[in-house]
Amino acid sequence: MKILVVGAGSFWGRPLVDALRAKAQEISVFTRDPRSYPEDWRMSLSCHWGELHHTHILEQALRGIDRVVACIGAGRSESTADQSEVNGIRHLLDSIGKFSSADLVRLTSPSPLREADWWPMASRRRADLLVDSSRIPHCLVQMGWAPEMLAPLERHRRMWLPHPLSTPAKISWQSRQSGIDRLVDLILSKDLPQQTQIRGTDIASLVELSTRICIRHPTVERIHLPGRFFHWLARWGSPFGFAGWRLVHATSPHRIRTPSSFEDSLVDWPPSK
Repeated sequence: MKILVVGAGSFWGRPLVDALRAKAQEISVFTRDPRSYPEDWRMSLSCHWGELHHTHILEQALRGIDRVVACIGAGRSESTADQSEVNGIRHLLDSIGKFSSADLVRLTSPSPLREADWWPMASRRRADLLVDSSRIPHCLVQMGWAPEMLAPLERHRRMWLPHPLSTPAKISWQSRQSGIDRLVDLILSKDLPQQTQIRGTDIASLVELSTRICIRHPTVERIHLPGRFFHWLARWGSPFGFAGWRLVHATSPHRIRTPSSFEDSLVDWPPSK
């Protein structure tokens, strides 16, 4: 099977490419930034870079492809979110319809994140609607949470998590590798479902997760659980703030208004013996 991974340098895209290569599949990659390619990709894969509205580049990338995997996000700017994700998906669907007979696997977000009313998820829902209403054979895959998503939130032996009031429900956590393994099996299957979910079996709230971090990683001195802090950072375009804001998923950030005394931290948890 010949597979094209669009957004190959993303959180899910990079390990997905390596996992598909391990299955001896013929892989092509497409991304806007060639610097995101490891050196071994350049030597062994068919690499393409450009924007999704560059039809001539996308046409070349789609030649002979059986299945396209789209790992496309809204980016870090509200003003360009629709351009990045919604128009990106639109251009991709148009090009598949014109130049290929491939089907499409589109990675999207799980509930309740997908139903949130803040701008990254609004763009994501619009892009999902384009895929869902397309005549291109497709599968919308909701990828569940991975603890590795928290790595960008660690700074100087401290970890910053969203306030627990912003995520009242428990989350189905999984390792990134577990999610990738299940995603590879889905991509390589003969028949694709129209929608599916890939979620872990480790059910934990953010408070429980922060407790585990303190116990298993004694070098982390403090776990902060603010909600508004990320909102403030994200407004200034900080990648740190953006990474934290993406985890606030169960309610609108505009409704996260708690007294400062509630923005507590977990301190001095005993290390594991």
